[in-house]
Amino acid sequence: VVEVETKKNSLFDYSDFTNLVNGTLKRDEKVKSAINRGDLDDSLTTAWTRFEALCKKHWRENNQDELPKGENANKAITDFVAESVKLNKKQIDSLHKARMVRNDLIHDKPTNPNPTMVKNILKISEQIDDF
Repeated sequence: VVEVETKKNSLFDYSDFTNLVNGTLKRDEKVKSAINRGDLDDSLTTAWTRFEALCKKHWRENNQDELPKGENANKAITDFVAESVKLNKKQIDSLHKARMVRNDLIHDKPTNPNPTMVKNILKISEQIDDF
């Protein structure tokens, strides 16, 4: 059992996400830092960036096609990973919603992220990392 010190302003306790907790890559540290700071926007964008990296790695290891490029690349990669790790419709919908919110955040459009979106991204990232 890994114990995570929950900070006063932390968005939530992420100790159940063991790959994140034990992760030492810069992207892991960025997610943990954003959650610990209570920064919801940064938590969502960094969690998505980490998820995206895991998806691309999963694609390369489990698909002979080249990584998609262009406007719909993230959707195609997300859908491939969702199918291969057997995500249900609710999980897939939550990922696409989080992807759209992340896009709005990085383009300074009004949006409404919430901690559940971040948790869903982290939970599914764990599934991909353990696949």
